[in-house]
Amino acid sequence: MRQYKPKIPQNIISGVIAITLTIITYSILNYSYKNVEEIEPIKIETPKVDQDFIDDIRGALEEPDIFSDTNERFVSTLDSCIDHVYKSVSEDYRLPKEMIVAQAILESGWGQSRFANEANNLFGIRTFDKSDNWMLPETKKDWTGWGVKVYSSKCASVRDYVRIINEVWAYEELRMARAQNPNISAEELSLHLYRFSTNPKYTKLVINIIKTKLGQYDLS
Repeated sequence: MRQYKPKIPQNIISGVIAITLTIITYSILNYSYKNVEEIEPIKIETPKVDQDFIDDIRGALEEPDIFSDTNERFVSTLDSCIDHVYKSVSEDYRLPKEMIVAQAILESGWGQSRFANEANNLFGIRTFDKSDNWMLPETKKDWTGWGVKVYSSKCASVRDYVRIINEVWAYEELRMARAQNPNISAEELSLHLYRFSTNPKYTKLVINIIKTKLGQYDLS
């Protein structure tokens, strides 16, 4: 005789499974919650901020513009840029302002040259790295190993000029002269700029500008 086995309705089975899963889930969550309560909170100390560092960053963001609508404004805004650059470099890197301004005047024609306006380059600084931003003189059609460096701002070209004079081998004599006499005049120091240009009269031109064009300006 075949034994009769009553069938349990499917909806009841599903209900039992659902209730079981709910109980298991609740138990897990409740256990986890209790464990979380027992964990000690992590104390995070706020790091101390170097105010000088913040000031340096703020200063970099407040880089002054250099204008060339008049000679007077060119010199005064260039002077402000030099002060700005000197805030973020070692005192050993500082150069006489008269020398910097005289070279900028000579190289950029008081900020009016094509390179000054299109490349923000006040010193005719070249780059030998093709990956840099650069442009060519009108007399050159193709890259031949160098180009005139393009800067994000005119003041950025001043910063790079200061770096070049202080780091490139060509101006080692200039740096030695400055180290031997920290109070050396702009005219004397300019004598060591002979490698800056192929013009054999270059240093005389710089010194002449210092003597005849800058006396009326306060570059202290």
